[in-house]
Amino acid sequence: MFFCAVGACAEFFPFFIFPDFYPKAIFLSPVSSIKMRFASLLFAFAGKIAGETLLYLWQFFHSRPLLGIRLSKGIMIDWLKKLRYIAIVMKRGIIAFFKLVLIAFFFAAFDVRAADSAGTAGAAAAGADSVQIVKEGEWGAGKKIDFKFNGLNALVVIPKNPRADRAWVWRPAFFGAFPNVDKMLLERGFHLAYCDFTHDYGNPNAVDMGRRFQNYMVKAYRLNPLVTLEGLSRGGAYSINYAKKNADAIACLYLDAPVCNFASWPSPKSKMWKDVCAKWGVGQIENPLEFEGNPYKNLEPIAKAKIPVWIVAGDSDKTVPHTENCLLFINNYKALGGEVSLTLKPGCDHHPHGLKDPTPTVEFIEGVYGRLTK
Repeated sequence: MFFCAVGACAEFFPFFIFPDFYPKAIFLSPVSSIKMRFASLLFAFAGKIAGETLLYLWQFFHSRPLLGIRLSKGIMIDWLKKLRYIAIVMKRGIIAFFKLVLIAFFFAAFDVRAADSAGTAGAAAAGADSVQIVKEGEWGAGKKIDFKFNGLNALVVIPKNPRADRAWVWRPAFFGAFPNVDKMLLERGFHLAYCDFTHDYGNPNAVDMGRRFQNYMVKAYRLNPLVTLEGLSRGGAYSINYAKKNADAIACLYLDAPVCNFASWPSPKSKMWKDVCAKWGVGQIENPLEFEGNPYKNLEPIAKAKIPVWIVAGDSDKTVPHTENCLLFINNYKALGGEVSLTLKPGCDHHPHGLKDPTPTVEFIEGVYGRLTK
């Protein structure tokens, strides 16, 4: 019974040593479980040696068995041999313990790296979604993996030194455009992700597919369950509508010159208007400003979840005027008690996106994850 208890405790020992490698929300893959169980068996063996040493010492000094466990009489014949044996066992036990710590550390570190490099194939095999790796390469200070997710263009950029909380940022449109924020986040350990919903205008089907993408990324790459959505221009429309339906999966929103009002952009006068109606599955939108699918409307789920929002826009934007878009969002969100910050760039049109110095945006995102871990 004593050794069984030691073995049971040893089963969880690596998790107490390396809690950062195994966050509570993350489950081990079968391969990882085998490796960790192997390490646990080694810990159990070390515990067995320690237990035997305790029994020997007890019987040696008290001349009676511990807990009724009587040792072989042959072992007790020569006291000098006994002491020498105990010393050898203790020496080997200490050496074995430190070796096992190193082994467990290697397994844990290797397991996280393996999740990054082989996660795409592993999760594809386990789920119903179709995932095909297209190519691998470098992007910024990380490793980029391009793949198809249910036919959509997608990718992940893996940082060289991932954060312990596995925080990540997802762009649903225009990956690589005005990337100063993304590159700084990557250098600070954030994973970057992209799945192309550029021409979907935040419609419900695209939002549902986006949740499948997020679930896949969390499982395949062991990412934080809460993602930061980075919405530039029409990507902002998708980001807001996605957050409305998936508020439980959002850390924060970073919106840059976001489309919040389809009556303003693309507007019924645009050739793209038919595409908006088609993607939303409606023949015609009678009153575009009051259309329920407008990103600036129905913000209650985001406000209830207390999702922080960071907005950057140009005060001279002629393509997506901030007075017709993000200000509508801000007014409605603040009326619901939402936390939102707006940075207006004087004299700036729709482009360039972002701030010249991305530090304030990056620190906003880092601060959100910092509060989540407290």
